[in-house]
Amino acid sequence: MDMAVNRVGDAASVFVQEGPDGRRLVAGGFDRTPAAFRTFTTSRFRKFARPPLSWQTSFDLLGAVKYRVEIDGQPVGETTDTKLTPVNPVPDGEHRWRVVATDRRGQTASTPTRPLRIDSVAPEVAFRVSGSRKRLKAIRVAVRAADGSLAAPSGSGIKTVRIDWGDKTPIVSGRTASHRYAKGGKYTIRVSATDAAGNAVAVTNRITVKKK
Repeated sequence: MDMAVNRVGDAASVFVQEGPDGRRLVAGGFDRTPAAFRTFTTSRFRKFARPPLSWQTSFDLLGAVKYRVEIDGQPVGETTDTKLTPVNPVPDGEHRWRVVATDRRGQTASTPTRPLRIDSVAPEVAFRVSGSRKRLKAIRVAVRAADGSLAAPSGSGIKTVRIDWGDKTPIVSGRTASHRYAKGGKYTIRVSATDAAGNAVAVTNRITVKKK
């Protein structure tokens, strides 16, 4: 009889066995299941409709491991790599995902199920300009911004709103602000909004400021 064991506990043995039909060489072994592993992809909202997913290697000395990626319990792809991008878009919202590793004998190990949050839609923004459109007089801007749409907000939520007065003065943050133009002329006010996933949108309004 001869036996060998590797450093992770996989074992193989051979021995001679005698039966009614004579002596024969018999082999047997023990193959550990793929090692425990985990996913790397963040659980924060991301702006990808087809999110790149990555995970740790499931260690197995006796052969290549195949990985099956599941989102909401449904398989979306298989690979021998440790990363995968789904072929089909994933709907916006919160999902659950995991990776299942399978070795050459069909034994499996899976990662814990984790959140996968998708927000691929840019915010919607509108703003109103009020006040006297004269030099050195206060002009006010009031911004309405929502992630998804103003009528039905959704997604990861608004992170920043910025107002650019169009006269090379500093850009301000916030949904309301006032400004006084030092000179008369035509100016383009630009309001931009970014959501927590990184989607951005900007809208503009051109105004005329009188000298007097």
